[in-house]
Amino acid sequence: MRGARAAGLFLIAGGVSFIAGCFGFGGAPPPANPYLRPAVQRLGPHQVVGNAVVASFAGVAISLEPLTPEQLDAHYQNRPGLVNPLKGLLPEGPPPIAFRVIVRNRGRQPVQIEPVTFLLTDQEDQRLRPMEYRDFYQAFAEMPDADMRLRSVQATTLSTFITVAPGAERDGFIFFPPPPETSRLLVFDLGSLYLGAREAPVVAEFEVVRPRGSPARRP
Repeated sequence: MRGARAAGLFLIAGGVSFIAGCFGFGGAPPPANPYLRPAVQRLGPHQVVGNAVVASFAGVAISLEPLTPEQLDAHYQNRPGLVNPLKGLLPEGPPPIAFRVIVRNRGRQPVQIEPVTFLLTDQEDQRLRPMEYRDFYQAFAEMPDADMRLRSVQATTLSTFITVAPGAERDGFIFFPPPPETSRLLVFDLGSLYLGAREAPVVAEFEVVRPRGSPARRP
């Protein structure tokens, strides 16, 4: 199913040129930014819990929760020694998409995830890939607290291969570039996810809500 969806997709890059062009310094983010909320889950028997979509199978629960900039800031405030790496940056367009991803393994098999295979695809088959460490490095290079921001990215972002053993839990963030202006629905595909030796596809749907006055992303 993922292969069919991926055919002919147009890649929306989340690289250095986007990050450098979208951020400046100072001030509060503009009001009425677009945000995500769970849509009707047509692609899997998932539950909507608050603002999160939860996929459950064989004792494993995976929660995917989109966060507003304010919610992201609140999470970092509760983590001593870390800072919100995006706070204090003034976007000329919508901010990056932030997801909190929680994997709870109460089953008998280890869960293996490769975050670089995560993918957001909209209704027009345009896709977004996760932002990488080098994207943040370029964005923060000239900032006086760049080291602290980069340490916070490394400490909280899911970026490398993950194994969650039975009885364990993993909690972290994943960041994507903002969606195209035409995006109305985003499908979050976890890509390579295995329960033991068995592949366990997780695909969740989110609606893009654009309040009146939302800033448009510059080309």
